Amino acid sequence: MLVIFTTGIFYLLLKNKQDYTIPKLGNPIRFTSTEGAKDYPTWRPDGTEVTYESNQSGNLDIWVIQIISGRSVNRTEDHPGSDRVPAWSPNGDQIAFWSDRDGGGYFLMSALGGDIRKIIEAPSKLFWQPSQPLWASNSKKIACTIIEASGQQYIEIIDLKSQDKRKFDFLKLVELGFDINWSPNERFIAFVKGFHEDSPTNQLYILDLTENNSFPITDGKSKVWSPSWSQDGRFIYFSSDKGGSMDIWLQRIDEDGTPIETPQQITTTGLECRRIIFSRDQKKLLYTKKSEVKNIWTISLEGGPPKQITNQAGMDVCPSWSPDDSEIVFHSDRSGNNEIWAILINGGDARQITNNPANDIIPQWSPDGRWITFNSDRTGDYRIWKIPAAGGHGEPLTDVMGTITSRHRWSPDGKKIYFTAIRNNARNVWEFSILSKTERQLTNFNDKTGVIRHTALTTDGKYIYFVWEENFSDLWVMDVLKLINKNSR
Repeated sequence: MLVIFTTGIFYLLLKNKQDYTIPKLGNPIRFTSTEGAKDYPTWRPDGTEVTYESNQSGNLDIWVIQIISGRSVNRTEDHPGSDRVPAWSPNGDQIAFWSDRDGGGYFLMSALGGDIRKIIEAPSKLFWQPSQPLWASNSKKIACTIIEASGQQYIEIIDLKSQDKRKFDFLKLVELGFDINWSPNERFIAFVKGFHEDSPTNQLYILDLTENNSFPITDGKSKVWSPSWSQDGRFIYFSSDKGGSMDIWLQRIDEDGTPIETPQQITTTGLECRRIIFSRDQKKLLYTKKSEVKNIWTISLEGGPPKQITNQAGMDVCPSWSPDDSEIVFHSDRSGNNEIWAILINGGDARQITNNPANDIIPQWSPDGRWITFNSDRTGDYRIWKIPAAGGHGEPLTDVMGTITSRHRWSPDGKKIYFTAIRNNARNVWEFSILSKTERQLTNFNDKTGVIRHTALTTDGKYIYFVWEENFSDLWVMDVLKLINKNSR
């Protein structure tokens, strides 16, 4: 049986108080409804567009949809292969994504589409599907999770200005992981430990980039996905079936990255959400939901019904916010293969950013909004590429061979990109310097078995978190119904 997923967007209102609040959401509305699968939505930072991956055009491409008008555009129409898991840079200028073009890797392109540049190498033949690239909050770094066909897995971080790279080998930490996310201070990366997203149980971990160690923050007795940091780095939101169905949970985090108290459940309505992605101002929330197709949705936290952003028959997935929250970059197959697309949140057609016969997928916007990075196999193996956010010519950010296995992430200052990759038969986390165009391995999992997924950075860029696992979608929008106050310790 063929199962196609849909992706939905939710808006979530957060408040910065001494007594922290647990927001409640309501009135979800489907945001995408066209045929095909859509997944990996991310916001443009100004909240006007959402980007995602979709196969509605016949192959996986990156699409962007405007929130108000609902117009969508294929940003990776140039490539007949797979373009996947887009990520909008925090500054809104760029979209990063993964593609099988040019040998495969993570790529960067303008949020407006156009030229694509590879930033991190990743083989086109992966052990598992590519992970979404992770931008640092300042748009200066991107982190990616790479899982080579050989089973090697790691996170790689690239500094987009210096081109310096840093690599973390997951096999020496926690076997395999996915769903990485950077902390605001860039000290931590949150990730999910596990082998496969559909495993019945996995565990949320934090990688301390300063101490070069990792530790769990959930008990491993339930399924967890998609960690996301609050702006102040005090909380991690994630989706979990701990309460029975896949809903949104919150975990308080101490300054050293350790958990405080037990996780608190935010939604209790059986959302069955998969991935959750906050807008830059954290007033809106994207989420993916299992359904018949993959489209993107959005919802206001201040009330009102959810709104569908993309409405195509293909798969619009891996959305990423632009830094100003006005646009979302994603990859979609609506044009026949995976390309990078972007769409304004407030309406309009999605604009195609990439157009290459290879697979351009998992885009991320650079923190300064000038570039979009993405995964692509244009050179054979999947690598990270870079393209102007407005569109244009793409170029690889790195020539080093290796299979990028997940969404890469930018560091907040936009100087590095972090990602996971399989190289030398091992899966690890890597750091890529934008300025020096060099890579640095951050983890060493050469003697471990498992999968790293979804690397991410804390908002200060001091930490990387990711998913380590042993063993697709439409966008929706939801209103905030009420807030429950919890006294902090």
